Amino acid sequence: MYDTLARRAILAALSQDWQNALQVNLTILSEDPEDVDALNRTARAYLQLGDFENAVLFSKRVLSKDPLNSIADKCLARCSLLHTDGVFLGKNTQTTDAFLEIPGKTKIVSLVNICESVILARLDAGDNVQLVPKVRKVAVTTYDELYIGRLPDDLATRVIYFIKNGNEYETYIKSIAESEVKVFIKETKRAETLDDIPSFPTRR
Repeated sequence: MYDTLARRAILAALSQDWQNALQVNLTILSEDPEDVDALNRTARAYLQLGDFENAVLFSKRVLSKDPLNSIADKCLARCSLLHTDGVFLGKNTQTTDAFLEIPGKTKIVSLVNICESVILARLDAGDNVQLVPKVRKVAVTTYDELYIGRLPDDLATRVIYFIKNGNEYETYIKSIAESEVKVFIKETKRAETLDDIPSFPTRR
């Protein structure tokens, strides 16, 4: 019963059906008021619905049980960013030009081998994540080192080469669905030795 409800709550969040997500999580909490995962999901649903008072309330309930809970901290930080003097500033904390595409310097990528939906449900579009180069692959993780997915092999080979030679990149979650995660990669520094080589050649 619990697993079924938790799954429904996660799928509702991934579908951006926040009202349904809220109701399912409140049902879970009516049976187990101490469920930290459900408390976090409830706080996030309230946040997405613009109810900052309850989002803060439920996040603080989490922190009273788990003072180091990064998900609750993140929710409180978003409440602070999105809510000023009682005004809802919008769900996306990124500025309008955060995903501005620049030929040769930015790329939107669908990740492969993505993580389980329970991890995806913790993420939001606009979240800053990181590229983690391996020997032949590049993983994408949160800054808490939670694995999200990895770059396709052909792109990974290119990115590994550029990072090894001094390029630097910022990466953000562009969109999330149950079976797909897209990230926005932006070159922030180009090494002198690669000055005339674009990170992401435009297709002709």
